[in-house]
Amino acid sequence: MDYKAEEWRRVWTKDVLKAYAKLLTSHPELDLDKIPEFTNLVGRIQGYVGGVLGEMKVLEDNSLIDTAITGLPNQTAFNKDIFKEVERSIRYGHPTALTILDGNKFKRINEKSYMAGNKAIATIGEIVSDSVRRTDTVYRWGGDEFCIICPETEARKAYEIGERIAQKLNGVKIENYPITVSQGIADYCPPAGEGNTSILPKSLLINTVTAKRDELFNNANTALHTAKDLYRRGQSEAPVVIYKADE
Repeated sequence: MDYKAEEWRRVWTKDVLKAYAKLLTSHPELDLDKIPEFTNLVGRIQGYVGGVLGEMKVLEDNSLIDTAITGLPNQTAFNKDIFKEVERSIRYGHPTALTILDGNKFKRINEKSYMAGNKAIATIGEIVSDSVRRTDTVYRWGGDEFCIICPETEARKAYEIGERIAQKLNGVKIENYPITVSQGIADYCPPAGEGNTSILPKSLLINTVTAKRDELFNNANTALHTAKDLYRRGQSEAPVVIYKADE
C-alpha cells in the first residue's frame, strides 16, 4: 500500500509538472505563481491528494490490525515482520525466536457463547502482551492462536517468557472455564560467518530468507503440536515446549 501511494504521488506530481511546463511554454508571458486562481487550484488539488493518501494509510494500518477483538497486529502483519526479522538475523548474525500459542479446549468456551470465546481471546491477547518485553511483538494469528516474534533472542530466553505467560494465565477463568494455552518455541541462530548478505543477488537472498523463515515457523509449529499432545495426555495444564531436531 505504501508503494502504491508513493507511486500515485510520483505519477500525479509528474503529470502536474508536465501540465505546468506546457502552460508556461504555450504562454511565456504568464507568471502563474501570481495568479490567485491558479495557486488556489493547485492548493486544493494538493489538499485532496493529501487527504486520499491519508485515507490510504489508515486503510493500510487497519489491514494489519485485528480490529475485531484484540487490537493486536494480525497474520498479515506477522507475515511481513517475520520475513524482515529473519533477514536481519541472516544479515547481522543475530538469533530470532518464535513462539506460537494456542488456546486449550476453546471449543467448550465457544459452545457456551461466542461472546465468551471472544472475551477469552481478548484476555489472552492482553496477558501475553503484558508478559513480553518491549522489543517483542505479539500477533493474533487467527482463532485462538497467537505468535510472538522475539528479536535477538534464543529459544531458552523465549521459554522464560512463555513460562511467565503461563503463570499470569494461571487462575484466569471466563464463564468459569480456566484459560490456558499450549506454547511451541523455536529459534533461528545463523551459523558464524553466514552474514554479509549484501553480496548475494536479490533473488538468492529472498529465497534464503524464505527458506529460513519457513523452517523457523515449521519448527515452532512442531513444538506446539508436542505441547498440545502433552496437554491432551494430562501431563501439563500449560505446556511450553522448545523445538528439538529429533522431534
